[in-house]
Amino acid sequence: MAGENPIGKRFRFGPPTRPMIEVVGLVNDVRGTRLDLNPALTVYRPYWQEGFLGISLTVKTASEPIAMSSAIRKILRDMDAELPIPQFRTMDDIVKGSVAQRRFQMNLILLFALAAIVLASLGIYGVVSYAVAQRTNEIGIRIALGASRASVLQMTLSHALQMVSTGLVIGIPFAFAAASVLKASLFGVSPYDSLTLTGTCLLILTVALLAAYVPARRASRTHPMTSLRFE
Repeated sequence: MAGENPIGKRFRFGPPTRPMIEVVGLVNDVRGTRLDLNPALTVYRPYWQEGFLGISLTVKTASEPIAMSSAIRKILRDMDAELPIPQFRTMDDIVKGSVAQRRFQMNLILLFALAAIVLASLGIYGVVSYAVAQRTNEIGIRIALGASRASVLQMTLSHALQMVSTGLVIGIPFAFAAASVLKASLFGVSPYDSLTLTGTCLLILTVALLAAYVPARRASRTHPMTSLRFE
C-alpha cells in the first residue's frame, strides 16, 4: 500500500509455484533501458538463486575506465579461463548510445530554431527600419519646431518597442503551444524554460532597437530642410 514501509514484506514473482520473495531494500528509480523512457518496475534478485543466462558486471573506479579493462579481464580470467568476456563499455558510451537518435532529432530542431531566429531578426530589422525611415519628414518637422534630437530618438525607439512588444505578446502563447508539442521529445528538461524564452525575447527587442536606432539617428542628424524634402 502507498505510504507503508515495504521492508520485510513478502511477494511472489512469477507463477504460484515460485517461492516467496522478501523485500530487504529499496533503490531510487533507474532508467535501465533508455534515458527517454520512464523507469520500469524492477526487482533485483540474487543471481546465484535465480540462475540467469547472462550477467552484466558494473565497475566503479576513480581512474580512467578503459585503463582498468585489462586488470578486470585478468581477474575474470583467473576466476574462469573459459568465461567469455564481452567488450567493455563506459557508462558515458552507454548513455550516449541510448539517446543518439533523440539527440540527432533535437539537434535538427535546434538548427531549424536558429534559422528561424535569424530569419525573424532579419525580418524585424527590415520592417522596423523601413517604418522609421518612412517617418524621416516627420522627424524633420519635429526638429524644425524645436524638438531635441534625444527626444526624437526616444520617441522613435518607444514606437519600435511598442510594435515589437505587441508581436511578442501575441507570439508567446504560440511558443508555449509549440513547446507542449515538443514535450514528448524531452527528458530531464522542462519545455517551458523561462531562461530560453527570456533570452529570445531580449534578442528580438535588441534587434528592434538597433533597427529603429540606426535610421532614426541618421534622420535626426540630417538638416530639417533636407528631411522635409524626403519622400
